Amino acid sequence: IYTANLEFASKFFSDKFSALKTKELKEFQEKLLTSLVFDTKFIQDNLDVQAVFETMNNRGKPLTTLEKLKNRLLYMTSKFDATMVDVQRLSGEINNAWGLIYETLGKNQNCLLNEDEFLSAYLTLLREPADYIFSESVAEVKVFQMFCNHATKYDFSMARQHDDSIKESEVDEDKIKTFVSGIANFVKHWYSVSFPDLNTTSGRYVQKIQYLNGSKEMRIFLAQLLMMANTNTLSALVDECLEMTEKVLFKNALPGVSLLDERRFATRARDLHNGELTLDDIKKELDTLLREFIDIKSLINGFRN
Repeated sequence: IYTANLEFASKFFSDKFSALKTKELKEFQEKLLTSLVFDTKFIQDNLDVQAVFETMNNRGKPLTTLEKLKNRLLYMTSKFDATMVDVQRLSGEINNAWGLIYETLGKNQNCLLNEDEFLSAYLTLLREPADYIFSESVAEVKVFQMFCNHATKYDFSMARQHDDSIKESEVDEDKIKTFVSGIANFVKHWYSVSFPDLNTTSGRYVQKIQYLNGSKEMRIFLAQLLMMANTNTLSALVDECLEMTEKVLFKNALPGVSLLDERRFATRARDLHNGELTLDDIKKELDTLLREFIDIKSLINGFRN
């Protein structure tokens, strides 16, 4: 994304300069050498560099939640006891993860992926929202509850009916490392759902499924399935689940047939991610839906309507 911005700026100035005459170019060069001013800020020892970064950058074009989250994680890391935590190494892991995320989200320059939609999708796998998925605005609230100095005062779940005795855990090295490694792993599968590889069986099914349902809920489910295809055995099982998902969606789209609320695929994705369901469980559920009886009269009336 940042590379695309730099390329746009480079082309913009190249086009402008190509129209200038030699005298005009010399005038510009003179102004560049004598009139360009840099406003340098020296951060005092009693100020926090991450807090200053967020304050200054929010005065112009607003920072995205993903940008602010990286800053927050670096801030929380800097507060750890250096004798207990390798702060420099953990900061490097955060920076590397965000580098990978931005590189992946901006890989297809004809269609840059929205970073806050990506973040809210990943958060949907980690915490239960009030609805099926986190909106981008609610995700911003929740993710900063997860990573703040008083995280333990916030509820773990945001579901309408939840156990309010279960709170967020305190922010420690393990919590940050787990989140950072997880979101860095998730981004490549989110990209694969957005731009399926049609040379693979899974990629072809991912594309066909999104012809039937391209919702955010479905894309989260597909990304979670792809994330689980890490062995030959599981890869084959993932392909079976993808094939069955396409058939279920087709059957569910028939008039007069109502198999399921398709938004619940996001819930199944979270259950898979948290180990509450297995791929075999998903396959059995899909098979049950495919075998479910269709009332002929309802189907005929649906087509008539």
